[in-house]
Amino acid sequence: MTLNGTAVGNAPLKRAFLDPLHRRTTFRPSLLSDLRLTLSQCFSFIVSTVCLVAVVLYACLVQVWTTVKRRLVGPRRCPKIYDWDGGACCDIWGEEELKRDLGYYAKRVGMEMREGVAETEDGYFLKMHRVVNPREKKMEGRRDTKFFWGTTEAFSIWDIANTVVAIRDSGIGLVAHSQGAGAAFIALSQGMRPDIGEKLAVFIALAPAVYAGPLTSTWLFTTLGNLDWHSWKRFFGVLDFIPLMRYSYDHVPSTLFSIIGYAMFAYLFQWTDKNWLLRRKTKQFQFTPTPVSSASVFWWCGKDGFASRGCALDASVPQWFDDRFPPVSIYYGGCDYLVDVPALLDRLKTERHVRVNRVTRIDEAEHCDFYYAAEAVEWCYSSFVEDIERSRPRYPHEIVTI
Repeated sequence: MTLNGTAVGNAPLKRAFLDPLHRRTTFRPSLLSDLRLTLSQCFSFIVSTVCLVAVVLYACLVQVWTTVKRRLVGPRRCPKIYDWDGGACCDIWGEEELKRDLGYYAKRVGMEMREGVAETEDGYFLKMHRVVNPREKKMEGRRDTKFFWGTTEAFSIWDIANTVVAIRDSGIGLVAHSQGAGAAFIALSQGMRPDIGEKLAVFIALAPAVYAGPLTSTWLFTTLGNLDWHSWKRFFGVLDFIPLMRYSYDHVPSTLFSIIGYAMFAYLFQWTDKNWLLRRKTKQFQFTPTPVSSASVFWWCGKDGFASRGCALDASVPQWFDDRFPPVSIYYGGCDYLVDVPALLDRLKTERHVRVNRVTRIDEAEHCDFYYAAEAVEWCYSSFVEDIERSRPRYPHEIVTI
């Protein structure tokens, strides 16, 4: 068999990960290659901008029409009142400013945001943010096409693995959502980086994108799924996906950016804000969307990609994981149509090395409600802590010698 890319015995490797469906785009350093890249990116910038603006305008019109129709015809929607959101809490949040600074929000609740750097084995540096409690005892190239060749395979092999290694040697609790959780499953599969499973005490997967849900059969995914890599790079380039989003993030006012961002994603992914604390909505969406590799989006949405195949791993492989796979807890929403978690649970029943600690289905939750919902803490955060506390290694002062 073969584990972690190394042959053991005489059995051939049957890797669970589905290899990229397109050839890597490379440019040799020269005036001609720079000119070709510039012209290609200029064309894709114009085309992708036109497409994005059209989708955003249509999504905003749909949002306005839905709101007007609900107010004129449907029952009037009254915001839900929470006991913990009144009194002194209003005074605290009423003084809060809208800033694109994660450190500012950490300080608002008495925490500190510290930046760190993890170097990947393929020579790049990942910026890491660590939220710490200062009261506790302390324990010690934009134009680079290689950098933007950030495929899901590279993210799983290098980024996730090196981030885990940079934190500590063992006993880590990994909490991941959607594509991040799907990439973690990929990283832990045979032939990728199953060795990092030995460093994880528990893996908490929130709405993991391993199997595609029914929403991926809508017109957007169907249209993108018809684009092969040659056509895709003409529309979206070979660097960041739809560069206009990055420029908008840098220059559009936070309030306007948040309104447009919510309208676009609500239309594309059928989200609603029924479970959210509405005053937080602008603060949350000022960070969405963020720049992402065009090649990575192609793997998820392009021709013969995740949305078309319906699975992030090869379903024909008998066993995806080996005995290094960590204990896993899975949470998903009953109103989430972007991913198919029941299909993943059925598959995990056939994985003899996988131990599922907990499966929690929250009927009223949508895809992002595990961190956007006002009651997310009450729904599942206490069980997160339980799973982490049960599996983590004990600190020296907790060990009782008999």
